[in-house]
Amino acid sequence: MFLDSDDWFRSHVMRTALKIAEKHQADIVHFPLQTLDRDHKLSPRLLRRAEKKSLPYPHELLGRDVFRKYFAEDAYGWSAVQKLYLTQVCRKAAEFIPDELSLMGEDFALFTVCAFFAGHYVPMKQKGYIYFMDSGISGDHKTTLTKFLERQSPVPALRIVRNFLERENVLEEYRAAFAGQERKLLGEYMFRWMRYLPDDDRTRAFNAMFLQYDRSALFAAIRSFFTGRDEHLLELLTGEDPEPVPCPAGFSHIADGSTPQHTDISIERWQEWRQLIRENQLDCVILAPDPDTDRLFWDILAIRDAGAAAVCRRETHYLDTLDSKGIKHWLIEDRILRQASAVLAPDEESAAWYRKRNCHAGIKLENILPPQRCPQTSAIMHALENHELKSAPYRIDPSADGETFVPFFRKLDHLFRKIPSAFRKKLFGFLGKTYNKICGY
Repeated sequence: MFLDSDDWFRSHVMRTALKIAEKHQADIVHFPLQTLDRDHKLSPRLLRRAEKKSLPYPHELLGRDVFRKYFAEDAYGWSAVQKLYLTQVCRKAAEFIPDELSLMGEDFALFTVCAFFAGHYVPMKQKGYIYFMDSGISGDHKTTLTKFLERQSPVPALRIVRNFLERENVLEEYRAAFAGQERKLLGEYMFRWMRYLPDDDRTRAFNAMFLQYDRSALFAAIRSFFTGRDEHLLELLTGEDPEPVPCPAGFSHIADGSTPQHTDISIERWQEWRQLIRENQLDCVILAPDPDTDRLFWDILAIRDAGAAAVCRRETHYLDTLDSKGIKHWLIEDRILRQASAVLAPDEESAAWYRKRNCHAGIKLENILPPQRCPQTSAIMHALENHELKSAPYRIDPSADGETFVPFFRKLDHLFRKIPSAFRKKLFGFLGKTYNKICGY
């Protein structure tokens, strides 16, 4: 049995689980847990949801169904605790677990291999494990960039499981299942990125994640994570990145204006970029301005992932977005362009600005100049970014049919954010129209 240092076993669990294991000749006995909160900060609903999520599968499982129900069908969880194991199963699994630091996702790696070798799974009805949700590596605590990348990354665990499936010649059979588990763990990683990192470290952490792991898998996980959320990735991508994106000195095969057939932001579009670049042996793709900022951002990363330089063409002065759309959109544009290999600016003043923002930039492709990062410029942008972050929770964008109703609803917005986003948008739309009508806008 396994026990985290900050949790407890209930007094009866060893005796009861052992009796069940001996009676059924089980390899794994799985018992429910009880969730507690030492500081009484978490809602009872959250505690109940955690208990429900960790319930055992309600029936016995034999043979490969032990692994398939867990890994492919998500019928029960991979927590290493809450279970009594046949010792030989753990010893056999341990042979496939390398001596590698894997704190976040270590249960996933160990239990996946154990479940693969187990031949008989039996559930237990009585709760046997007391789990404190507010402590340990999974606790709700602010973190540092180093801890986030080294101690809270599920990447080592994902690599262990993928390598194991390859060695057992079952990766093709379970490829879709592995992708689902991958999205789940990377989604938890993104949650920690969003909630527990300081604002100044988010861009550094994001870029480091894309150096750690398969970029297309991260793309799929991040898109899945942010779908339906109030938070917008490009608004959260804050802080400086100390290293500029590399840009080659010259290009021999350039595509200017080429776009994939898939217009939506999808894994198909990501893969289409890769195919387009490899088939045409492109070393540079010039991207025109795109009104869909999300799509432009992911296009840049997809092109770079395929091995080509992603060069963004700008058609207006660098301050145009600030003048026409405001600080929020200007900051988002800045974050996008700092992910590009280079920026083609419409004038030398704009090119100089982009170079100060850590970008390769120029007015022509043949005279792109390297970054000349300016601390004063960075300080100004940092101040604007902090202002935007502080005001974002109270900001309600203007209604489509008239003036904003921020002056009246700003404080209410802070309370309404607890309402699901889809319903809140409908509610605010109705309130906005009503407000505009009353005020004569």
